[in-house]
Amino acid sequence: MSRFYSHCLLIVLLVTLVGPASARMYQWIDPVTGSGQMYGKPPAWCRSDWNGPRIRVFDNGTIVDDISILVFDDEMQALRQEAFRQFDESQRLNALKRLESEALREAERQDRLSKVDELPVAALEDEEVDEALSDNFTEETIDRFKDLINEWDSLNIPLDGQ
Repeated sequence: MSRFYSHCLLIVLLVTLVGPASARMYQWIDPVTGSGQMYGKPPAWCRSDWNGPRIRVFDNGTIVDDISILVFDDEMQALRQEAFRQFDESQRLNALKRLESEALREAERQDRLSKVDELPVAALEDEEVDEALSDNFTEETIDRFKDLINEWDSLNIPLDGQ
């Protein structure tokens, strides 16, 4: 039984490694055997005068051509223009989504920056301090520093401002 599982595992690994390698595939039914054929290269009769079996062309899993369908030049041009129009529209929508996403990120960044301005900062005294700061802080001072650092970290603001 374990030999069966090892063979299955080997087949799954080979399929996953070989699958993404070729993006364009040609599929047709062999008229002699009736079995489905799928190759990374078109068959010899593809686009020839011979009326061979219907060939479907897939690119990354999406059908991009159906060779056996006869399409007149005017209709092919109209279909081509519609495909380009749909592609341009999807590109514009993707660009709009990107802009909206960037605007949302910038608004969140501005919101976090405004929260920094609201952080409680102890008022500084006007008198000058001539002595160096001591390394002996009280527990209360250390706790205040930790609270400030934790609040700063919770705002998740990068130091470079981006």
